[in-house]
Amino acid sequence: SLLEVVVSYFIDEMDMPRSKATLVSGGSIFFFTVLSALSFGSVPGLSGFEIFEGKAGVFSTLDHFASNWALPVGGLLITLGVGWFMTRQSTETELVDETTPGWFNYKAWRFFIRFVAPAAVATILVAVIFYGVDFS
Repeated sequence: SLLEVVVSYFIDEMDMPRSKATLVSGGSIFFFTVLSALSFGSVPGLSGFEIFEGKAGVFSTLDHFASNWALPVGGLLITLGVGWFMTRQSTETELVDETTPGWFNYKAWRFFIRFVAPAAVATILVAVIFYGVDFS
């Protein structure tokens, strides 16, 4: 199911047939997986590979990038996009219907997604950028 998002992107935006999009996506994942696995010592060139200080090897580099940069930046962009650029009507339509639990409070959710969540994620990014905190 995680691969479907990438495959759908290739199909919709690049007009690829599903089979080719699946092969390109799966092949890319396989390639980086093999590089990561070989960086545990099997291939010295991959084990000594270093972009981030103190993070030697392809696996450690990808882990550091994902944990400290990709996830926080992605989270910040999502909270800002949903909180400030999607209309109240569209988010409420997505979240509130007859199956919504009784305890769910849309107004509290909207406040949280617009103010609390971006501030929390921005705090994480500030810690990474200015204080060298490492979440990997």
